[in-house]
Order: sequence, then C-alpha cells, then structure tokens
Amino acid sequence: MMLLHRSTMSCGDGPWPRLIAILLLTLLVPAPFAAGQGTIGTLPDPMSTRQLMQFADRLQLDASQRSAIESIHDEYKIEFRKLRDNEIDDFLDDTRSWGGMGAMPRREDMESSFNEMQRLQARIKRLDDRLFDQLLPTLTAEQLPLLGRVRLARERQRYRSNRMMAMTGRPPVDLSEVFLATDLPAEVRAEVDQVIAAYERHLTTAMRRASEAASRFSLDMFDAFQENGYGGMTEEDLSDPETMKQMMEDMKQIWSDIGSTSREAATRIAELNRRTYRRVAAFLPPEAAQDFRNRYYRAAFPELGGMLSMTRQQWFDWAIEHKDVSDEQREQLTATLALHTQKLDRLIENAVEFIEARRETMSPFDFDQEAMQEYLQQLQAVRKEAQQLMATTIGAANEIVPQITAAGVVENAQQRALALAGVDALLELDTGRDGDDRETDTADAEKNAGVRMHTPDGRIDQWILGPISRQEIARYAADLDLDDAALAQLRDLHVGYAQQFDSMGAIVELQKAGQSMRRYDPATGAVLRPEADALERIDQLRMKAIEQIALFDRSFFDDVEALVSDEHVPTIARLQARRLRQMYNVNGTMNFAFGFDQSAEGSLDLVELVEDRTLDDDALQRINSVLAAYEGPATDLFRKRFEAQLAFQQAMRVWSAAAQSLQGDPAEAMEYARRHQEIVGDASEKVNDTSRKVAELNRRTLEELVNTLPDAAGTSIRTAYERKAYPSIFKDPVSIERHLRAAFRLKDLTEQQREQLDLLAATYDPEYQRLSKAMVAQVGGHPMNPLNFEPGDWQEYQQKQEQMKRLRFDRDELCYRAINKLKASLSPEQIKRIGGLPAPRTPGQGSVIISR
Repeated sequence: MMLLHRSTMSCGDGPWPRLIAILLLTLLVPAPFAAGQGTIGTLPDPMSTRQLMQFADRLQLDASQRSAIESIHDEYKIEFRKLRDNEIDDFLDDTRSWGGMGAMPRREDMESSFNEMQRLQARIKRLDDRLFDQLLPTLTAEQLPLLGRVRLARERQRYRSNRMMAMTGRPPVDLSEVFLATDLPAEVRAEVDQVIAAYERHLTTAMRRASEAASRFSLDMFDAFQENGYGGMTEEDLSDPETMKQMMEDMKQIWSDIGSTSREAATRIAELNRRTYRRVAAFLPPEAAQDFRNRYYRAAFPELGGMLSMTRQQWFDWAIEHKDVSDEQREQLTATLALHTQKLDRLIENAVEFIEARRETMSPFDFDQEAMQEYLQQLQAVRKEAQQLMATTIGAANEIVPQITAAGVVENAQQRALALAGVDALLELDTGRDGDDRETDTADAEKNAGVRMHTPDGRIDQWILGPISRQEIARYAADLDLDDAALAQLRDLHVGYAQQFDSMGAIVELQKAGQSMRRYDPATGAVLRPEADALERIDQLRMKAIEQIALFDRSFFDDVEALVSDEHVPTIARLQARRLRQMYNVNGTMNFAFGFDQSAEGSLDLVELVEDRTLDDDALQRINSVLAAYEGPATDLFRKRFEAQLAFQQAMRVWSAAAQSLQGDPAEAMEYARRHQEIVGDASEKVNDTSRKVAELNRRTLEELVNTLPDAAGTSIRTAYERKAYPSIFKDPVSIERHLRAAFRLKDLTEQQREQLDLLAATYDPEYQRLSKAMVAQVGGHPMNPLNFEPGDWQEYQQKQEQMKRLRFDRDELCYRAINKLKASLSPEQIKRIGGLPAPRTPGQGSVIISR
C-alpha cells in the first residue's frame, strides 16, 4: 500500500522524484506519515458497538447483560475520544511537521516517535483492559472462563491495526474469526472448539511478535539507509538515474537484511494458519469445509480473485432441485458438480502454492519485470483454466437438462468468466438479451432484429446507448399531452424506429468488429487480449455509431414533431436534449477522482431527478423555467464530459502499451513515470474538471428549484438529490430507516412496543440525518486527482478523509445501537416479518475514528 505524507508532495519537477520519495518515506518513517488518515498503520481503533456485540455473542450474554454493558462502553468511548483528541493528535502533528523531500527526519525524531507510539499503544491497551474488568461483575460463573478468549481476540485486533505487518505480502489472517463466521452445526462447532482455543493462544503470541518486528522495522530501516550514505540525499540526487539505480540495488539488499525478522514472523503465522485450517476442515461437513476454505482463502490470498466464487453456482443448485428434473438427471448433475469441484479445488491449491512461492521473494525494490510478468502470466493462466472449467461444466449441465437451462445461461457464464479474467476491452462488447427496462415492442420486431448486441441495461456497448425505450416513449406522450390518435401514431413510429435501429450500418460494423476482436487460444480455449489495432478500430467505429445514432434520433424527433400542436414544439427540442444527455451519460459512473466517498453529482441529470418525483401540476409549472434554463448548459457539459472520458480511455491504452516496454531498469521506470503524467495526467484532469462543472451547475440549479417549490416539495427534491449524488453515504447497509417504518406497520404491536419504537425513532432519525448531512458536507468540492501531488489538494483530501472516517464511525455506532434496541423491542417472529435486521458492515482496520 502506498502511504503518502503531505510534506513529500511539494517538491521537484515531474512525478518520479516524488514517487521515489513516497516509497522511501513509506518505509523509513513510522506510519503517522499515512496521508493524514487518522492513525492508520499506527494505532488500533476503539472497540465499536459491533465488535462489542460480537464479543457479547462469544460470552453468550443475555438481553439484560447486553443492555448493562452499553453504559460501560459509552464511558470507554468517551475516554478513547479524549486520548484521540489530545495525545494522539499531538503525536500526529509532531510527525507531520518533519522535513519534506530532500530533508529526511532526524534520528532522534524517529526514535522519539517510535517510543511515543509504544506508549500510546499501551494506553489503548489499558483502556481495553478496564472495559473488560468492568464487565466482570455482569458475568455468570459459566461465562467468566470465556472472557479470557475475548481479551485475546481484542489483543489480536490491536496487533492487526499495525499496517506495516502487511509489508511482507502476507495478510495476518485470524482463522478464529473465519471459523466464527462459518455457518456450522452447534455440535460440530463444539467438537472443534478446543482446537480453535489452542490456536488462539498460539496466534496471539505470533501476532505480538510480528507486530513488534513491524513496529521496529521503520527505525532499523532508517538506520541502514543512513549507514549506506543516503541520509543527505538532495533533489538533484533523486533526479539522477544512475544514483537512483544504485540506490534501488542497495535498498533491495537492505530490505532483505532488515526485513528478515518480519518475514519470519509472518511465515510463522501463515504456517500456523495452514496447519489449523487443515485440522479444522477435517472435522467439517463437505459444504461447511468448502465455505470455511473459501472464507480463509479470500482473506489470505486475495490474488485468487473470482476463482473461489466458481466453486458452486446458484443456478446449479436451482437446477438440481427443479421439479422438472428427473432422478437420473439429478444424479448426473450432482456427479458433474462433484467433478467440477474436484478439478477446481486442485487448481485453487496449485494457485495458492505459487502465490506463496512468490511471496517468499517479494520486495518493493525489485524491478525484475520479467519475473513479475512470469508470475502474472502464471496467475492469469490458472484463472483462465478455472474459467474454461466453469464453461465446460455449464455446457455439460445444459446438455443434461436442456428443458430448463436456457441458452443464455452458458452465454452469461462466459461473460462472467471474461469479467473474472479482467479482459476489460472484451467486456465493452459483451452480448446479452435486453433487460426488463427495455422491453421488445413486438415479437416481429425482435425476430427482424435478429440477435441483439445490447447489454442487459439496453446499451450497444459500454459507451453507446441503445434505442429509445418504450418507457421513454410513455414519458414523451405525457409531456406532449397527446390524444389517443396521436399516441397510437407515436407508438407506430417507435416500432419502426426500434426495428431499424440495430440495422444501422455503423452499429452493424461495430458489432462485427467486436466479434472479430475476440481471440481464443485454440489449445486451451482461453480468451486472448485483443490487439491494439483492433481496439483503435473499435474506437473509430464507436464514434461513427454515436454520430449516426444522433442523426437517426433527430429524424425520429422530426417525425414526432408532426404529431404535436405548435405550443408543444419547444417540448420536442427539450426531449431531444434529454436524449442527448442520456447518450453522453452512459458511462456516467466513470470517475477518476482518488480515494473514497466521492460525489456522483457530476453524472446527475436534474430533469430526470425531478421527473422521478411525484410533483403536482402547480409545482411542475413553477420550476419549468428553471429546468428549461438548465437543460442547454447541462447538455453541453455532459457532451464535454463524455468526450473527456473517451480521451482518457485512449490515453490509458497508450500508457498501458508503454508499460510493456519496461525491462526492469529503474532508469526506464523513471522515464515511464514521467511519460505517465504526460500521457494520462491531462486526460484524467479533464474528466474531473468536466464532472466538477456538471456538479456545480447541478448544485446551483438545485438551490433554485428548492427556493421555487413549496417547502415539502423542495425538501423532497433535495432529499432525492442527496441520495443519488452521494450513494456511498446514503446506501447504508446498517441504516434501520426502512426497518423502523416496517415495524410501525406491524398490526400486533403492544402499547409498550409502540412506545419503545416512538422513543427509538425520536432519537435515531434526527441524529442519523445530522451525521449524514455532515458527511455530505465533507464529500463535495474539488475531487482528488491521483496524478496531482500538490500540497493544498492533498491536505484538503487528508482532512476530509479523516473527518469522514470519524463521522462514519459515529453513524455506525448510532445504527448498531438502534439495531440492538429494535431487536430487544420486537419478537423474533416480528423481526422476521419486517425482513430481518441489517447485516453488520465489514469493519475497516487501522485509524482511530472516534469523533471530537
């Protein structure tokens, strides 16, 4: 993981010296240099409500005990917040004030930071211990022995917060957590529990040693760096290819020597996990063992990618259980699946073996491009073999039960295989049937059109929108106030339009080029990456198709104009502009801003947003002029954004081709990094710039709409805008908003239950909205460009990122507490009727995110 400090961002001409400085400072200074992200890589998070409830599950606490520990936890969080806002903040401020590029930190600063880090970790441990000590009076005699294992679990969480433990390339996986997350019968879990208990003790010791080695690593690396004469490096030194080449060679050896303790500690954890995994898996039923293996491997070997998801397909289970499948067919399907699983397991284990071998020699200073390419090719080959196996299994199943498996099953599976292979260029022209939102107008129209080349959401490909849908035609009819006769004519026009759309010359050419671009290895059947000239040809045909579709649509709207009265002629132009914005926004989610929680304002069309709301005629009349003034500038900006996105894709292709010429020479790498900025930097900035201008127009227009509408309607529009503009904020998996509404509709609520729900809603709703609005305030503004290392941009990004983490932590705490209260207020049967309760969010690790 690349960790950046704001003081490294202000020096030099061109990106390479900065990138080298980032790499060195990442390794040579403690993790407080981590981009202002709270304390990522340095200190552990506080225990959250979610974690405490997981511990409560392990302790088997009843409802009254769970309620009692909330006040203990509240006190703990207050004390943690004081520590975070005082001593931890001071610690971070001190480390962030160190010298920038060309002025490495002093040895005494490094050692002081190391010692302060150790002291703060001890303070956090004392806070944790006091919380557990306060739990003692609430526990029964049967629960007390379990507390020791809970303490160890929290201790391991604290060690894993040290992100430097991941520098060896081996994630420090806690198999105990994997085991607890696996769905197992109670008797099986009890049978294996002693194995897990012994494992937990050994793992805690191993993680303690690994964390200590990782913490000391930065200081030892710094000393070795100084001893080799690199302590006084200047900007000029870092710009000299020969100096950098020699430094990389020396650093590779230093890494090997200094990092041996950390690598050995990581290896011990990995070996302990493998031994324990094999012992536990031997006790588990086949399906549970596979689930356990997949959970473990996803955490330990993320390089496997989608291979683990190929172990069992949902449609396969559905086919086996289908009522129209005979016993003989069911046996054949079961045998086919068993053979598939056996072969896939062998491929997965082979992949794990060479991934582990690669990790033994990994180093951030290793520029052996040939070795890296060999490893990546090996990994890609086994993935493709797994994809071919999946396609073969699907084909076999299709032959066994042709009466229930549509031809599309194999086609869709092949598309998933391409996606898992990462062949992005091929996915631009995936084939598929029309989705539910784009219905076929008549059986004859579909027959005449032949095999459509549209994606499931109705596009020709990633960049080209398909024909105007029937749903849009219904909207046009309403906007144009057509009578029955005109409506029938409009539908007839649309049928002819839809029949001719796919036969346009440019679209046919594009489809044929896409098919011919697909290449396969005849020996293995594996998909091959398309050639550069084929991709360039696709670009040319795509632009030709876009121009032809625009002309074809214009002709359609000219025909529609003949159906309307003079007063509705201006509406035709607005509908045509809307169609253009839809065409230019087909790839609206493409955003090259760096980081997380970015706004989607740059892809919102306010006209569509308003039409999706239920507003009366008076409200629509009030805002008509506001929307009319918006549409022209919005259409122009959407077009410019679309063009910038296409230019970025082409720039990325040029950059990718340039990468193939690297031969492992750091000097070449430096030249390549310089060219990276030249080739991609401007194109990326144009995407961000046009997105920013769309967002600014949307925000201005939103305020006009809200000020023009009555209060209730304005609030509705603003709420809808925020939910679409900030999906990472409002698509919240742990929100209970929907569950509360459903709970109030229950007809068998007692008076006491209703009072409890009223109290919960009165406290939960306003606080949730307050925190959400505070998060929205952090997301807006200039998006972070990953190629822009300007200090002001980075500083703003760092501050927003840290504040977002704090706000999300507080909102999650609110939600988890509300989930607990809802669970305590309703019966299990009532909870089932409201659709269950939200599943816990997967927690991040590292930064202290208690709010001020």
